[in-house]
Amino acid sequence: MNKTAVRVRTIPGAMDRVARSPSVYEGMQDIVDDLAEDLRRVTPVRTGRGRASVKGRVEASGSGWVGTASWSDDHFYLGIVNVRGRSAGFADPVINRVRYV
Repeated sequence: MNKTAVRVRTIPGAMDRVARSPSVYEGMQDIVDDLAEDLRRVTPVRTGRGRASVKGRVEASGSGWVGTASWSDDHFYLGIVNVRGRSAGFADPVINRVRYV
């Protein structure tokens, strides 16, 4: 009878290195850029400066990368417009595309 020995060895910190890898960063940046583009498309326009301020950003966190798509601090009022809008604000369709795994 043949026996096969299987040995699994975990490498401490390996998943942390994967989570912080440049490949994961690039993938996150692609997703965040798409979300920022969608948010720009649905942002109300008066002068266009608020819409132009929407940017996607990926930053390091304790557990890997965190991506955000938002308008600049100078255009905070866009968040107020979103909250005070009809039952679903203008940014809701974009926000609803985000899925947490």
